[in-house]
Amino acid sequence: MLYRERGLFLQTLHPVVICAFTAGTVLLALAFSHPLYLAGLLAVCLATLARLCILKDAAGVFWFCLPIVAVILVVNPLVAPEGATVLWRGPSVPVLGTLRVSLEAVGFALAMGLRLLVILTAFLVYSAALNPDRMFNLFSRCVPRAAVVFLLALRVYPTLLEDYSRIREAQTARGVDFEAGSCVSRFSSRLTVAKGMLVSSLERALEIAESMHARGFGCGPRTSYSSECWRPRDRLALAGVLLAVTAGAAALISGAAAYNFYPALDAPLRREAVMPLVLLVPALLVPVLLQWGWTRWPWLRSKI
Repeated sequence: MLYRERGLFLQTLHPVVICAFTAGTVLLALAFSHPLYLAGLLAVCLATLARLCILKDAAGVFWFCLPIVAVILVVNPLVAPEGATVLWRGPSVPVLGTLRVSLEAVGFALAMGLRLLVILTAFLVYSAALNPDRMFNLFSRCVPRAAVVFLLALRVYPTLLEDYSRIREAQTARGVDFEAGSCVSRFSSRLTVAKGMLVSSLERALEIAESMHARGFGCGPRTSYSSECWRPRDRLALAGVLLAVTAGAAALISGAAAYNFYPALDAPLRREAVMPLVLLVPALLVPVLLQWGWTRWPWLRSKI
C-alpha cells in the first residue's frame, strides 16, 4: 500500500472521483490498442503519480513489472510470427515450426506491454491517492460486514511487514546473524521470526475481536456517519473523467482509435486518430491541473 497522508490536493478528492479515474483509465486501456492512445494514458498516470510525490516509490513496482513486459516481448514474436515485415528468420523447431520474428509481432508485443504499464500505474494512483478507510466507509451503510472484512484483510500485509521488520531488528540486536552459518541455522533463525509474527498476529486478532465485541458489533442495526461531501473540485474532476471516457468511446465507435498490427502496421500519427486524443488527455489531466492551480492561486483554493 503506497498511501501516505501528505495533505495533497489529490488526496482530498472524493473517493468516488478517485475510483472513477482509476476505472475510466483501466477501461480505456483495455479498449484501446492504438499505441498513441496507450502512451497518452501512461503519460497521464505518470503525471498524476508525480503530483502525488510517489514517482520514486513506484519505481520499485515498475522494475518488478519490467521482466513481465520483457517476457511478452520475447514470447509473442516467437509464437505469433504473422506479419509482412520479417526482421529475423531462424531455424526450424518442432511444434513451433520455423522461427521468425516480424515487425508487426514486435509492435503488438510493445502495445500489450504498454497496456500492462497503464493498468499498473492507474492502480498505483488509486493506492496513493485514496485512504482505504475512506473507500470502505462508502460501503459501510449497505454492506457493513463485508466492509469490515475487506478493511481488515487490506491491513494484513503492511502489518505483517511491520512485524517482520520489528522482530528481525530485535533478533539482530540480540546477536542473531540471519546470513551466517549453514542452511539449517539460517532456516532456524528465520523460523524464530516466523513464530514471533504468528504470536503477534494471534494477539492482534484477539485485541480486534475484543474491541469489536465491546463496541457491540453485530448486535443490531449499525449506525453510520460520513464526513465526505461533494465540492466543486470533485465535480470538475469527475466531469473530466466522464468527458475523457465519452471521447474515448466516440473515438472507438467512429474508428479513429482503431489500429491494425497485422498484416502490416498502420501509421500511428493519423490526423483522425490524433484529434480525439487532444481532448481525451487534457480531460483526464483535470485533477492534476486543478492541483497545480490550487498550490499557486489562493483565490482558486477558496473557490474549489
